Amino acid sequence: MQKKGYDVLGLYNKHVKIKSQKIIRILKINFNCIIDDFSSFFSNCKFTDNAINGIKIHRFLVEWRIQRSIAVIKKILKEFEKPDIYKFLVWIYSGKLPKKFSPYRENHKNLIDIFNKFEISLDDKKNNFQESIKKLFLDEKSKDFSIIVNQTNEKIQVHKLVLQCRSKLFQNMFESIEEPNIDHVQDYSKRSKESLQLLIEYLYTGKIESNKLNRKIKSQLEDAADYYQLNENCSFDYYIGIY
Repeated sequence: MQKKGYDVLGLYNKHVKIKSQKIIRILKINFNCIIDDFSSFFSNCKFTDNAINGIKIHRFLVEWRIQRSIAVIKKILKEFEKPDIYKFLVWIYSGKLPKKFSPYRENHKNLIDIFNKFEISLDDKKNNFQESIKKLFLDEKSKDFSIIVNQTNEKIQVHKLVLQCRSKLFQNMFESIEEPNIDHVQDYSKRSKESLQLLIEYLYTGKIESNKLNRKIKSQLEDAADYYQLNENCSFDYYIGIY
């Protein structure tokens, strides 16, 4: 089936109708806004495409975090109760564990058993939510969507799921259109490829290296963050996180 594109500008005018507001904010040098977005995405059933024990999920994200097929994941979780599976899925989507979590607490025993079944060590940095999403950013093969730069017609690859999760504009777009095979959008602004690439990097990592910024790029990033309706707690200033 042929893939189709979509005009973001037309979508913005037709479907969203949200008045743009320029707000200068200080970027929090942490990962909290990404965790907030993914946590909210877990509770948003609009884009789910699978379920585990009646709990709706986004198959790609769950498979990516666990590095197992959905069939294997379901088979392993089949022996556990729904409340414990839910806690495990919260960890998948946000890296968050229950309050006062301890392997020695009786009410956390089943959750520990789930981690053990998947051979997941919570002390291993590679299982950290932040590290996992950063690796996703670097995984070009699995990217299934692209933003086309207006000035050069070049494509910037991205995961559709990340756009759905991090941008209210794209949430509205994917919710309102009926064509499931859209694989790109055209950005008709004067934003450069460099600024759009940095925006995409920020969607995954929550940080931008300070040496990549200048006044023009910063201005374009603020404009793009406002246009694509990112988390209102996240924006750009010269005090940017450094890896």
